[in-house]
Amino acid sequence: MTASGMLTRHMTRLLAALIAISLMATGCSADGPQAAAADGADNAQTAAAETRATGATAAETGGDDGSFQNVILLIGDGMGPQHVALGRLVKRKPLAFEDWPVHVQIETRPDPIGGTAPTDSAAAGTAIATGRRTRNGRIAMDANGRPLTSIAREFQRNGARIGLVATKKLTDATPAAFLAQVDSRGKEVDIASQIIARRPDVLLGGGRSRIGQAMMPPTEVAAIPVDISPEERILLVRKAASALGYNYVQTNEELAALDAAKTERLMGLFMATHMSMVVNRASDTSEPTLAQMTEAALAVLGRDEKPFFLMVEGSQIDSAGHNNNAWQLAGEMIGFDEAVDAVIKWLDDNEGWDNTLVIVVADHETGGLTVRDVELEKFTPNSLATITRWNTGGHTNTKVPLYARGAGHQAARGARHLTDLYQIMSKSSVLTGPAPAPERQPESVPAAR
Repeated sequence: MTASGMLTRHMTRLLAALIAISLMATGCSADGPQAAAADGADNAQTAAAETRATGATAAETGGDDGSFQNVILLIGDGMGPQHVALGRLVKRKPLAFEDWPVHVQIETRPDPIGGTAPTDSAAAGTAIATGRRTRNGRIAMDANGRPLTSIAREFQRNGARIGLVATKKLTDATPAAFLAQVDSRGKEVDIASQIIARRPDVLLGGGRSRIGQAMMPPTEVAAIPVDISPEERILLVRKAASALGYNYVQTNEELAALDAAKTERLMGLFMATHMSMVVNRASDTSEPTLAQMTEAALAVLGRDEKPFFLMVEGSQIDSAGHNNNAWQLAGEMIGFDEAVDAVIKWLDDNEGWDNTLVIVVADHETGGLTVRDVELEKFTPNSLATITRWNTGGHTNTKVPLYARGAGHQAARGARHLTDLYQIMSKSSVLTGPAPAPERQPESVPAAR
C-alpha cells in the first residue's frame, strides 16, 4: 500500500469513528543536564531487587513461549480499566487489544518514601523505562538522584533503532523517561537537549518549541527575531533537523508522502506544544493521527531486518481524565485503539509476530472513573456524561491493565508492578544475545541554555 493510501485509510477510519461517536444511532512535565556517561547504572540487578516487593518478575513466571527481538510498547497515559470500558462502549465492540492472550492488572505506586500518594507520569514512566521506582517528578533518576539507564538506551547501545511517538510534547514526562535523565520533569530545556543528543531514529509528536531550539546552536536561538512568523520558525526547525540527518515532516500530507525505504531518521513536530485532542480537530487538520504516526514510525524502524524499540503514547487520555470529560476521553480511546490496530496490521503484513513483543499498558489511572454499562442510541457529550462518574481530577492508585501479544508474551503474565515491564522487555535477544558494535553512541549532552 502506498503512503498516500495509508493516510487515506487512517483518516477514513478515524473520521468514521468520530461520526459514530457524535451522530450515529446504529448498533454497529537537575542542575543542568546530566552527562550520559553517568547513566551506566546496572538496571537489571537493581530492578530485580526492586520488584521483589511487588510480586513475581517476568523471569520467575516460566512458560515463556519463545525469544523475541523487537519491542513495541503502547502506553495509554492515565488509562484505567474503566477508560478501556468506555472505549469498548463507544466502539460497540472490544478494543483491538482486549482479546490478547495476556491481560493482567498491575500496581503503579511510586517510591514508598512518598507514602500512599499516587504516581505521576514521571515516576511511572521511569518505572516502565528503567525498572526502578522513584519519587514523583523525577525522570530516569532513582529516589537518591542517581541516573538510570532506560530500555530504549539499552536497545540503542546494542545497535537497535529506537523511536518515540506521542500526542503531547515529546518533552513531556512519559516520552522523556526513555531518553532523558533529570531530577525534575519541569526542566524541559534539559530534557529536549538530551533527547536530541541521543539521536533517536524516529521522533513524532508535539513539542516543536523545545525540541526545535535544542537542535540549534545557542547563538542561532538568541538571534531569532521576536516577531518571526510561525512559518519562518518552522523553516528554522526543518533546517536544524535536516542538519542532524533527519527527514523532517510538518503535516500529515508530508508524513503520508514519506519514502520510508529511503529514510534513515524521521522527525515530525506537528505542534509547538501539545497536539490537539481528537474531538477538537477540524476535518481539514494538518495534524496526523496517532495511528498514522505509529504506522510511519514502524515503516522507518522496521524497513529491514535490523531490530528496533518503539514507544507509542496515547498522551491525551490522561488530559481527558484530568478534565473529567468523557467526550474527550472517548475520542482519545478510539485514537489509541486505531494506533494498536495499525501495529497489528503492520505485523500481519510484515510477518513480524514471530520476533516482536507487543505490550499495551497504562502508567496510572486518572480521574477515578466509573462507567455504567448501558446501551446508548447516540453518543454525545451529554449522553456520555450521564453514564460516567469521576471521583477526582487527579491520579489514583487503581491498578491498571497490561495486555501482551507476540513472541515472548507469556513473560508478561507474572507482571505485578510497572517496574516489571523493564524486566520483560529486557528479555529481547538484542540485550541477551551477542551485542553488535553500536553504530553511534551520542554520549555528550549539551549544556543548558
